[in-house]
Amino acid sequence: MPPRHAEVWVRIAGTWRRGLILTWIETEAGAWEVVIAADEPGGQPPWQGRYIYDPAAIRPRHGDDPPG
Repeated sequence: MPPRHAEVWVRIAGTWRRGLILTWIETEAGAWEVVIAADEPGGQPPWQGRYIYDPAAIRPRHGDDPPG
């Protein structure tokens, strides 16, 4: 089962963005999808939505510094 930490970093087009996982969805193939809402000030291009869970691109957020 994937991590259940709601606050995450999400890599979008090479940039780490702050997000909140709202929902986990198990697919028929046994993979996971997540519904993510942006957790950052307005004025940024919209990116939130439903994604296939990929631990290389969606990581738990424990602080203010994005992954390296």
